[in-house]
Amino acid sequence: MKDLIPLDKYATWKSEQLNVPVLRLTSHPRDYLSFGNLCEGVLALGQTGSGKSSALKTLANALMSQGYGWFGLTAKPGDVIDQLQWAFDADRIIYDEETGEVSGGVYILGSHPDDFTPYTITGKDGKPLELKIRDSQINFFEAEMSKPQSGQHGKYDPIERILNVVMTVAAATAVLQRKSGSGGGDDFWVRTSNMLLNSLLTIIYSATQQLDIGDIYKMLISLPKKPEDVTDGNSEWKNSYCAQFLKQHETRLQLQSATERNVKESISYCLSEFPAIAPQTGSSIVAVLGSVLDNLRRDPLYTLMCSKKTTVAPETIRQGNIFICGLSIKTHNELAQIAGILYKRTFQRVLERTLVGRGAVIWADEAQNFLTPDDCGFQETARSSRTIAIYITQNFPTLCKGMGGGDGGKQSAMALSGNLVNSLFFLNKDPETNNWAADIIGKDFRTIKNRGTSNTHMGGVSAGSSMSYNQQNEHILMPITFTRLKSGTTLNKLLVEAVFYRCGHRFSNGKPFLKAVFHQGHMGRMEKIERFLRRILGMDDYVHGA
Repeated sequence: MKDLIPLDKYATWKSEQLNVPVLRLTSHPRDYLSFGNLCEGVLALGQTGSGKSSALKTLANALMSQGYGWFGLTAKPGDVIDQLQWAFDADRIIYDEETGEVSGGVYILGSHPDDFTPYTITGKDGKPLELKIRDSQINFFEAEMSKPQSGQHGKYDPIERILNVVMTVAAATAVLQRKSGSGGGDDFWVRTSNMLLNSLLTIIYSATQQLDIGDIYKMLISLPKKPEDVTDGNSEWKNSYCAQFLKQHETRLQLQSATERNVKESISYCLSEFPAIAPQTGSSIVAVLGSVLDNLRRDPLYTLMCSKKTTVAPETIRQGNIFICGLSIKTHNELAQIAGILYKRTFQRVLERTLVGRGAVIWADEAQNFLTPDDCGFQETARSSRTIAIYITQNFPTLCKGMGGGDGGKQSAMALSGNLVNSLFFLNKDPETNNWAADIIGKDFRTIKNRGTSNTHMGGVSAGSSMSYNQQNEHILMPITFTRLKSGTTLNKLLVEAVFYRCGHRFSNGKPFLKAVFHQGHMGRMEKIERFLRRILGMDDYVHGA
């Protein structure tokens, strides 16, 4: 494993360390991105085939080489291999050279911790190398419940932490429903759901000193439907799980209620206030929350996040550990999206409250699948938490849809993009994206020269000319620019172009933007054959892979 900067060097983070260069955009000494620049966020937009993923490997390799902690999301199965390759190239993986078994440095978050999973990457000698990695687990309930009750951030509240976990899943589900057009956000729904879950968690934790997803689910679906269910001695509710749970732990809850106001209020809310809500509204809230909790009760989420012991603490990302989500959307669909969103939010919270240690990276290709409105709030303070968030997607409409769609989704996308200071625009045919990119780069007045001439052949009048100047407010960079960028392949000599924009910065060209050029890598065997065929056959319109 590559020698990294000792952890104690990061114990007191100094401002000058934010100025360490990470990536050079051109050969000019002023055209670079520092760690502090990148902590202000990166948004990369480019159509499919624009070369953005291959070009951004340059940035990924630079970040891996710096030894930062890493959390990577995966939309496609191949994303895991890509991130493992970057980690290997940066000497970040500890493995046995004879067996290929990985023992540290990188952790795949998956649901099969008992068996080694083989991953084939390219070794230092250019030959295939098979790495064997056991899946790692982060049991969110266990991890949150096992934390100390007090610390540098004040008294720890396990109920609040578990509530955050469940509501993160609820928010993810709500966003996914809005994306598919099957639901919508509602402040009343959010507030009521929060109060109900908070009350249930308070009751269960006060009675048992632990929280289990099964208990929470069974308590939720067996709540009284109306206040009379509690007062009527012959009510069927008396035989429900909720009623039996309260009866079994009655003595302890009474003692807790005498000293803890929250317990008394929580019992009152569940047995009196919530059942008094309109039956249709109350049953809808229970049904939606029940479906959210049911996702956590089913595989792969249950095995991945709730059933097994935590094998690696998320806080170790500050020690330079690399975490990769092993569930891809192409194979696990909506459950993988929920898992990715929950993991992302968990690491965001960890990085916000754990400031000692290395800087960290959150990497999201196909980011539209993992975005929620919470990302806007996180990005507002990402620099102070020394976290680099990199979101990669196709175009601005896709970004809006990823934030929930509709006017609300567009507003959230605008808010998020506004907090991502660094923008990379690759080849794109989407007019909304190109106009939006040109708009944020800005407009300026340009002097337009108009020249006219006149010739009169009749009446003996001689030829004349005139010249006028006027100013027009036009885009500094015209939208058509983004349709003419190179997209790699041998047709473009493996060069990928992108317009890099950073508000308030001045590059060597005196402007806040420049054209960055990335090389896709050395030509492989097929590329050499393609170039040979183009030369001898004159196949100027030949495109590799067409």
